[in-house]
Amino acid sequence: MNRSLSERRKMIEMGGNAYSISEQCRMLSIHRSGLYYSPVGESEENIYLHAYQDGVELYEGLKKYFQFYNHQHYHQSL
Repeated sequence: MNRSLSERRKMIEMGGNAYSISEQCRMLSIHRSGLYYSPVGESEENIYLHAYQDGVELYEGLKKYFQFYNHQHYHQSL
């Protein structure tokens, strides 16, 4: 049975299981780091600084921003 990645992530039990999180991830073919990752949302600063003319321009600008921020931008660790 093929389950989507989000379905497999929901199957992970974080505590009180006979299997460690690492073992569960391995059995479900999930990268453990993927359990903790959440994409960063749009900053109010970006929306405020860009005067978008219409919804299409806003959509394209945000798509470009998310592509850069989530895939090309180097994230700083806390």
